[in-house]
Amino acid sequence: MNKTMRAVFLVAIGSLTMAASALGQANLLLDIDYQGTQNGKVGYAAIGQSAQDFWNYFTRDDPNAPDGVKHTGSMVNLKAADGTVTAIGLTVTNCPGAWGNSSSDPMYQSYIYGFSSDLTITVTNLPDGTYEVLPYSLGASFDLSSGGVSYGTKNSYDPSASGAPVWTEGVQYVHYTNVVVTGGAPLLLTVHPVNGYSVIAGMQIAQSVPPPDPATVFTSIRFSPPGGGGIALAGLGSSNTNLSKVSLSFKGVPGRVYTVQRANSPAGPWVAVRKITLDLSGAGTLDDTNPPPTKAFYRTFFTR
Repeated sequence: MNKTMRAVFLVAIGSLTMAASALGQANLLLDIDYQGTQNGKVGYAAIGQSAQDFWNYFTRDDPNAPDGVKHTGSMVNLKAADGTVTAIGLTVTNCPGAWGNSSSDPMYQSYIYGFSSDLTITVTNLPDGTYEVLPYSLGASFDLSSGGVSYGTKNSYDPSASGAPVWTEGVQYVHYTNVVVTGGAPLLLTVHPVNGYSVIAGMQIAQSVPPPDPATVFTSIRFSPPGGGGIALAGLGSSNTNLSKVSLSFKGVPGRVYTVQRANSPAGPWVAVRKITLDLSGAGTLDDTNPPPTKAFYRTFFTR
């Protein structure tokens, strides 16, 4: 499972500075436009990362089919919103219909649909993680599940799908949160018929980024022999260059395991010093008995 790193850097020798920094991975965002036009939709919908966000284009049109349409269609190697090619794929079943409305949004103005039965979308190869899922429809009833866990039924209804949409949950789209994907399980979205048609215009899948972990606060730093540094938030330490031990204390989530790393500069390379399990009060301590003789930086990150 991908980890989001939360760190505090400490200049442990010489001029001492403690500074907090959150080091995280950019969250994955997938945008899919059902029907529409190739390269028609760009940028934000209800959510987004930039005005240049890429939208994958799915069409039910198939000139090689006897009736000119796909009843089942697949895509592989979907692109993330930033244009990065992924291993993620999707399959849409029961999608022979396509129509439009008078919305000015390229994604929302065109849609696919099934006749009098469920349309299903299966998303595969999502990285393990927690997601938000936003399906778009001018009128639909949705169910979402992954790994045997159901995230319930949500409905959208837009009485006037025209002009520039003011994105509103429950009108143009529904919003699922805290959707857990693990163990390679696919994500299954079911679109139930409303007034005889199972309609979907687009979908966004966003990987959630956890909030900063509280183990970013070092509470003290001690030096052996004494005088090797300070403990103030932006204090000054001595120029002692013959340290034999650095003692660190920090606070975090009780019972969790954190790794303390050390480097000679903020740019690294970083070396793991030790894994620390925090006590019931959320406190952790470390004695580094082999510190560099001149300058050291320390940081923690959540391990499990």
